Amino acid sequence: MNYAHNVIVTVFAKETENSEEVLKGLKLLFPFDLLKEKINVKQETATGINENKIIIYTVKFTKTRHITEFLQNLIKQLGPAQIKTLMEQKESRLDQDRIFYIRLDKKELINQKYKLTDKGDCYHIKMHIAAYPAKREPALEIIEKIFK
Repeated sequence: MNYAHNVIVTVFAKETENSEEVLKGLKLLFPFDLLKEKINVKQETATGINENKIIIYTVKFTKTRHITEFLQNLIKQLGPAQIKTLMEQKESRLDQDRIFYIRLDKKELINQKYKLTDKGDCYHIKMHIAAYPAKREPALEIIEKIFK
């Protein structure tokens, strides 16, 4: 079943951080080889506070197989307690465009631990939920199915 139209994962690597480590953490999120699957890691450079350079890594994928594998891996890595937290917060994590947001702590993920966070120093996961009709209530039901 197709649960999402697409998934976009974004992370910022500040000038003071090891960008290779941040990129390695990003790749940990995927149970498949991005290169083999022909999924690009887009890299942009931006200027942050105090003119500091920031590298923005973005991965976007739309294939049902990739989305399913990604979600299965995410669920397994988060574990029951954090999935429960996601379900308790599902209303606030879903916006009016049916985009579901998850943030994973950057330092923890670099150390191969999946930990939900509300802070900005994180890996941002945005899932555009495939709900029909394209409304909030059906989207919330899909989220329940994904994480049950």
